[in-house]
Amino acid sequence: AASAPEGDAAAAAEALSRPPLPEVQLSAHARVASNMILAGQVLELKFGYIKAEPVVQLLLEVDEPATAAGGDVETEYFTVRCFGEQFTDTLKPSLEAGATVLVHGTLLLNFHVEPETGEAFPYPYVKVVPPFGSVVPLAAAAPSDATAGATRRAG
Repeated sequence: AASAPEGDAAAAAEALSRPPLPEVQLSAHARVASNMILAGQVLELKFGYIKAEPVVQLLLEVDEPATAAGGDVETEYFTVRCFGEQFTDTLKPSLEAGATVLVHGTLLLNFHVEPETGEAFPYPYVKVVPPFGSVVPLAAAAPSDATAGATRRAG
C-alpha cells in the first residue's frame, strides 16, 4: 500500500495528464436591491390587480425626527406595493387610512415612458412580497388623526 504522500503525488500526476477543460466566458449578473424598513402613517390605501396578481398599494407618510443639532422634522412619502393574496386578505379588513404600520420590503424603480417624448421617468416604490417582506399594523387610525390628515392634505 502506498503512503499518503505518495498517493497525493500520484493523484497530482494523473490530474496533470488529463486534457485541459475548455474555457467558457462567464458574465456576472448582479441585482442591486435595497432593503427598506419604514414606520409611518397610511395616507392612501388602494386594492387592485397588476397583471392578474392582487396588490395592496399604500401611500406611507414617514416623519424623520429633527437632529440633535436642530433643524425641522422632514416628512417623506413612500409608495408601497404589497403583492399576493396574503396581503389583500389580511390587510383589507384590518387596515385603513390613518393607521400606523411597519413595512419591510425592497426599494425598486418603476419606469414610466412618456408617449409623446419617449422619455423614461423613474418612480421609486417599496415592493413587499412574502416571505421577503411584511406589513405590520402598529396602531389603528384614531378619529382625530384621520380628520387631521384629511385637513393637512387638503391645505
